[in-house]
Amino acid sequence: MNALARDFAAVRPARFNVADYLRMADAGLFSERRVDLVDGELVEMAPAQSPHGMMHADLTAMLWALYKPNGFDLCLDIITVLPGNNVRAPDIGVRPRGDDGRVFRFNELVLAVEIADSSLSDDLGSKAMSYAKAGIPTYWVVDVSARVTHVLTTPEDSGYANRAVVPFAAPLTVPGVESTLVIG
Repeated sequence: MNALARDFAAVRPARFNVADYLRMADAGLFSERRVDLVDGELVEMAPAQSPHGMMHADLTAMLWALYKPNGFDLCLDIITVLPGNNVRAPDIGVRPRGDDGRVFRFNELVLAVEIADSSLSDDLGSKAMSYAKAGIPTYWVVDVSARVTHVLTTPEDSGYANRAVVPFAAPLTVPGVESTLVIG
């Protein structure tokens, strides 16, 4: 192998921190795509498909009706800074009503929701690990294809200790308010 080929082979992906990511977002670099920061690397997310979009709208309306009167804010695809050079944008995040800042802090969230049509393995894998390490107490992955919701609770550094699968027709306990909802 010649020297140029060796040098090229040694090139590593660029690493970014949260401040870099936020500057790029402010400059509009992600305006036409969905990009997360995962362990310092930029990861482009697949665009939402129709089943995802329909579920996003329906679930947002249901959660809004339960949370808003009880002093909570919903964030939709809002940048959420997590520990360790990670930035995610959950489909839906819920926090107690607070400042109107652009960036949600992970320690404010009582619930993070991802809606999966083509992203199930990532939502239950690296995203679940990111949210668990951040200590987000409840994480839902709404699987539109299988018509179930994966409910992950009790975050630990190694992931969520408790996982349950709830069919769409069964009631889901809504964290932070004394209520349930049925996804259908």
